[in-house]
Amino acid sequence: MRRHVDRAKLERFMMHIGRRASTPGTVFITGGSSALILGIRDQTIDVDIKLDPEPGGVFEAIAERDLADVRAMSQLEFINSSELSRLSEAILPYFIRYPAIDPSAFKRKVQAFLRTDAENRKG
Repeated sequence: MRRHVDRAKLERFMMHIGRRASTPGTVFITGGSSALILGIRDQTIDVDIKLDPEPGGVFEAIAERDLADVRAMSQLEFINSSELSRLSEAILPYFIRYPAIDPSAFKRKVQAFLRTDAENRKG
């Protein structure tokens, strides 16, 4: 899992998503992250942003970082694979509220993660 975010990490994160953006858009930095930029705080727990309009490629860049966090949590045994499988199945019917999430793609990604995770634990 990632440690707290300082200004340097926030700047690296913004550079990362900026490089991945394939269309124009504006990133609004909010919450504790804005306090970092203003020099009011030295660190924050997470990065809060609002994208408007949402630049293409940015969510994919964020998802890659999220996946790295999930892998780290699994290695530290914070994730129970059978519980993750059960819970991911349980939420599928509710995706109708979130049309941007394709239930089939979500299910495939969770299953792929669980397979890879199981292989990594064996080897």
